[in-house]
Amino acid sequence: MSVYPETLVPISGTSASGVKAASFKGSPVAGILAFDPNEDKKFVMITDLIHTRVVNLNNLVVGERLSKANVVFRCFKSELHKLVFVDKVGDKEAPFTYIGVTDEGENKEIVFEDFYLTPSERYAKKLEGFGRGRSIKTVHIKGGTVVGPDDKGVIPEEAVPEVVADVEENSESNSSFQTVEGQEEQVIEERFEQISIFGDDF
Repeated sequence: MSVYPETLVPISGTSASGVKAASFKGSPVAGILAFDPNEDKKFVMITDLIHTRVVNLNNLVVGERLSKANVVFRCFKSELHKLVFVDKVGDKEAPFTYIGVTDEGENKEIVFEDFYLTPSERYAKKLEGFGRGRSIKTVHIKGGTVVGPDDKGVIPEEAVPEVVADVEENSESNSSFQTVEGQEEQVIEERFEQISIFGDDF
């Protein structure tokens, strides 16, 4: 993970291309977080094998934009993990649930029972009971509306009550409405008499 101050973010125009934000040796970017100076620096991490961590940004080394990245978790060679999701803790209250979408399109609840910091020396381990050969492709917040383009799973949205306005039909020929001043005005409908242009013989 690369950590650097915003002053090192290059200014570029709409036609700029090829500007590197950091050096990850070809690894894909799992997410980008920006923190205000007085903001809580805790954030969560989720790997493709559902290893979860809580990290504090203050414990990471702030370097240059293209400097060596911080190692935020270690794993065994026999069980390699890939970081797929990061998110600020912010004002979230534990337990907090994320939804992971597996490579088979299944939705898997990922629950943070608390937001205590994960010891840095703890190795990443696959979630117990998570089947062999399975992995998490994307993660999103339960009840959220943003889902990645590759997500196959669907989280049903809570039913939204439909609001239907009752319309009262006025049986009288004259209708009324309230003006801005609160005075009632009468809207008189024009009355038409039906006549025949062919006379009384037709």
